[in-house]
Amino acid sequence: MKRIISLCMFFCLLGCGKVTKSPYRIAVDPSFYPLDLMGKEANVYAFSNELLQAIAKKERLYIERVNASWDNLLEGLTKDDFDAVLSPLPPYNFNKAKYDFSKLYLPTGYILVIREDEKVRQLKKLKGREVAVQMNSEAERILSEYPDVIIRFYENPAVALEKLDQGQLDGVVMDAIPAVSFIYDRYAEKLKLGSEVLNDAGLRMVAIKDTHRDLLDRFDSGLEKLKRDGTYDKLVKKWKVSFSE
Repeated sequence: MKRIISLCMFFCLLGCGKVTKSPYRIAVDPSFYPLDLMGKEANVYAFSNELLQAIAKKERLYIERVNASWDNLLEGLTKDDFDAVLSPLPPYNFNKAKYDFSKLYLPTGYILVIREDEKVRQLKKLKGREVAVQMNSEAERILSEYPDVIIRFYENPAVALEKLDQGQLDGVVMDAIPAVSFIYDRYAEKLKLGSEVLNDAGLRMVAIKDTHRDLLDRFDSGLEKLKRDGTYDKLVKKWKVSFSE
């Protein structure tokens, strides 16, 4: 196994209340392979680390955060080198047979992008209108479930978004993180996200089944608290990985 490339510890020991006696070892691959984040890996990595730290503080968890390469992440989990990992591993039934999953902490799935002045925000309501999707992608299959939508295809999302901005398309379906990045960097006040994420792809905390369900439950609890108190929104805006929920 390759050597762990870095290590960071979060101590949340102030005040009264229950604190874990020994640290939970949480591993993360900074590249988030196989996700294609189009150069925003550092943003997602920083967001994940800061969110984990905030959850640890909120839930009074003692966490040791470890970096690992993508090809060692699940292997290390299986070998008990880590208690849990932050991963894009999908919660399919065959994965659920081996792993437990937290709730989604960052959606990375497909999302609809529309013009800022568009009033229709749901894909199913864009009847008779033209929506572009990448050919031979999972997004194409999703869009095929909406037979009243006219499907157009693109090879380059940047070109598709430019056509959307110019009024040549009514929507573009693409991965959420690159969509957010394009809007922040190039199309502020011109384009916006639709109201729905079209699948459940994204980042979660993952542990070997029936080993650390307590950790995942406390992660979920802390995540919900951060959403309620506004911390989550502040972090996604700070690192430009999403917009307010």
